[in-house]
Amino acid sequence: MYHGWLFNQSGQCTDQPAEEKSFAGKIRIRSYPTREYLGLIFAYFGEGAAPPFPVYPHMEEDGVLEVLSTEVWPCNFFQRIDNNGDTYHVPFVHRGAYSASSDNNRSGLPDISKEESSWGTTSYASFAQGWRNVFHFFMPNVYAFRNPSPEPECGSEDRMQWDVPLDDQRSLEFRVRRLPLSGEAADKYRARRGAAAAEPKISVVQMGEAVLSGKLSFQDLDNFFKDKISLVHTQDYVAQVGQGSLADRAQEHLGRSDIGVILFRKIWERELRALAEGRPLKKWVLPQDAEIKFQEEPEKLVRNARG
Repeated sequence: MYHGWLFNQSGQCTDQPAEEKSFAGKIRIRSYPTREYLGLIFAYFGEGAAPPFPVYPHMEEDGVLEVLSTEVWPCNFFQRIDNNGDTYHVPFVHRGAYSASSDNNRSGLPDISKEESSWGTTSYASFAQGWRNVFHFFMPNVYAFRNPSPEPECGSEDRMQWDVPLDDQRSLEFRVRRLPLSGEAADKYRARRGAAAAEPKISVVQMGEAVLSGKLSFQDLDNFFKDKISLVHTQDYVAQVGQGSLADRAQEHLGRSDIGVILFRKIWERELRALAEGRPLKKWVLPQDAEIKFQEEPEKLVRNARG
């Protein structure tokens, strides 16, 4: 770029406007295979040929697909993926967003259960007002779930998250959502979102830091966001970044409501120990070969301290 050099997808230099023509053939940089999928660009940074690419057929179904905003958060990767396995944080951390609303059937404390699956973990949640969730985690860093939608055009939507560590103290999360809309309903939604895109945006990081610094109360966040997804994301920012950039797990007191977090950590500890000792790791099933369900009634649920 600095002197106008051009490279092809294999990393071979093809043009150097200010150099002799033969010079370009001597220059080659390392390249990595990439693939565009669900509005994101995936890259493989490992050695040798890339492994089979994971695809998520349920996200390829008809509807409106959107890529949500991505920010770098100053906290460890595991603080972010811990949150994904912790259903009980919903009625507390998100009490001002959607969990306390009577029209989405997610108020109150849920009954939950969690199990290791052939692709990662599967979590179940049953809310008193009728909503049932099945959450899937695909090792090592992908989360898929179906939630009540904050949009008036549809009752529910599918979301996915890819958590990525940058270093020990920073991480980011790529997020996409699919709304099952078509025809006039999809056009109406796109028009409304297009109009909203022109409005000034409130930064999740900025608002989260305002709460953590004491400039704004957690409860006041409700007054700043028309977009409920951004509100939920900011509430998560306060909960996760508020633990510090690298949480001290020795100070934790895990209880019955932490069954999802406990199982999740046991799996990671088992696999990391096997890796350190040179033993085989579990061969996780690719998402295209997994049985992904979002509204299945679990056979057994674990109650929290209610009874």
